[in-house]
Amino acid sequence: RPVQPELQVVSPIRFYGEFKLAGETKHNDAVDPYTFAEVMDIDLREGNVVDFLPGTMLVSDKVAEDKGWQIGQRVEMTFPRTGAQLMEIVGVYHDDALFGNGYIITLDDYSENAGDDLHYLVLAKRAPGVSDDAVRAAVDPILAGYPSVTLQDQTE
Repeated sequence: RPVQPELQVVSPIRFYGEFKLAGETKHNDAVDPYTFAEVMDIDLREGNVVDFLPGTMLVSDKVAEDKGWQIGQRVEMTFPRTGAQLMEIVGVYHDDALFGNGYIITLDDYSENAGDDLHYLVLAKRAPGVSDDAVRAAVDPILAGYPSVTLQDQTE
C-alpha cells in the first residue's frame, strides 16, 4: 500500500541483473509480483500471474521457444551473490521493449541473488477520483530529494 493516499498502487522495477545460464552471461529484470499486474499489462501468453512468487520466473515467448522451455520447468540460474539457484517457470509473456532481456524474476529474488537494490523505474496508479494535478502535487515534494528522477504520465 502506497504512503501517499493519492496513489492506489506503486510498483518498482529493476533492470539488468546478471546471471549465468549454461555458462553464458544473461540479464534479467525484476518486478514486485504482488503489484506489477495492477499497473501494467505484461501480455502473459501462458501461466497465471498469481503463481509468480519468489523462486519462480517469467520468460518471454522468444526465450521459451528458443530454449524449448515450458511452464513448470525448473531452470538453473547462477547468480553473482548466491551461485546456482533453481527457478521455476510459471509464465510466458510476449517479448516486448520494456522487458527485452527475456527473464523476469521477483524483486525479492533480484535483491538476494542478482544485483543492486536500486529501482530503475517505479510505476504508479492514481487512486480513484484523484486528478493528475493532485498526484503531481503529492509526489513532487517526495521527488525533490532525487534530482535525477523524472515524473511522467502515460502521455509523456
